[in-house]
Amino acid sequence: MRELLSIILPTYNEASTLRSAIRSVRCEVSAEIIVVDGGSTDATLAIARASTDRVLEAPLGRASQLNAGAEVASGSVLMFLHADTILAEGALAEVYRVMEDSRFVGGAFTLRIGEGRGAMRVISWGSNLRSRFLGLTYGDQAVFVRSPVFRELGGFRMLPIMEDVDFVRRLQRVGRMQLIDIPVRTSDRRWQANGIWRTTFANLSAMLLFMVGVSNGRIRKTYDALLVNSCAP
Repeated sequence: MRELLSIILPTYNEASTLRSAIRSVRCEVSAEIIVVDGGSTDATLAIARASTDRVLEAPLGRASQLNAGAEVASGSVLMFLHADTILAEGALAEVYRVMEDSRFVGGAFTLRIGEGRGAMRVISWGSNLRSRFLGLTYGDQAVFVRSPVFRELGGFRMLPIMEDVDFVRRLQRVGRMQLIDIPVRTSDRRWQANGIWRTTFANLSAMLLFMVGVSNGRIRKTYDALLVNSCAP
């Protein structure tokens, strides 16, 4: 029998996107869905309570929210899914297949941004190239991990930005990750709000600053200065 998969969604005013994310999970194989809210003032909590297994509240910030969800999760495998990201058909079944192989400690999916057309197609291609050959995976790629390994690593560090990349880099030091060639679709709202090239430049700048060891506080300030609407905790 396959062991339970727990899917943890951090939310903050995600009423416009949350239903689609949950629906993409419910259409798949059985999984526990946990929403961890950071203080939403819209209908996010009502939607979550009506359609998920557990709803928690935690201090705003992805690291804080994801760690809170992981602490109560029942599954032997944890997946961290952004509320504006939709799983493709067959995605969860593929997670179960990968996790049946003891060589892997976790993994993630390839990425499609928005409808994957025009410039978004090029940016998605570049993101997948980065993940495949450099091993640099972002949180919007639905990262998953064995729960004992997550706890051994101490979960996500309480960083104001790049907590996902930091976690993936630490995870890669303890075992193999599998990049599943099924794209998850994440919203292009950040690119729409700030412009395609401005947003891409901000993302690349944050990654470069992180890789050369700049403090996370400074990275966050730089990122926020570049983007008027970051659409993220």
